[in-house]
Amino acid sequence: MISGYGFALEPGHASLFSQDNQKNKEIIFAIQYAADAILNGPEGNRGHLYFLMEYDIQPGMARDIANGRPFKRFRPTKYLLDLYAANRQNDKRYDETYKHVWISNNAGSIPAWTQADVDAGAKNKTARLL
Repeated sequence: MISGYGFALEPGHASLFSQDNQKNKEIIFAIQYAADAILNGPEGNRGHLYFLMEYDIQPGMARDIANGRPFKRFRPTKYLLDLYAANRQNDKRYDETYKHVWISNNAGSIPAWTQADVDAGAKNKTARLL
């Protein structure tokens, strides 16, 4: 940790990504969203928009504000994911950083499951329901 400059770790990793906590003692260097061409180009810093999956093409889902913009441009490297995997039972940072569950927001496109679908999933050891 860098000492003598007022920096400190946040009590919880998830708080680093809160809109209400953009300036905190753990942040050493941050790029704030701005439309100033000198800082971020003519359309501002949009990097935060590109980490989401393309959820709006999934059955039962439609693009909305709560789930963000489904641009799917960036993803963590395999190396980073492997670092998380090594100690995931004891380290909450992975689950606090990545979204895993999307709640259906488009009832008209939710697929109808049959008992045959359930039975087929139970036989497939790689399939899992959340």
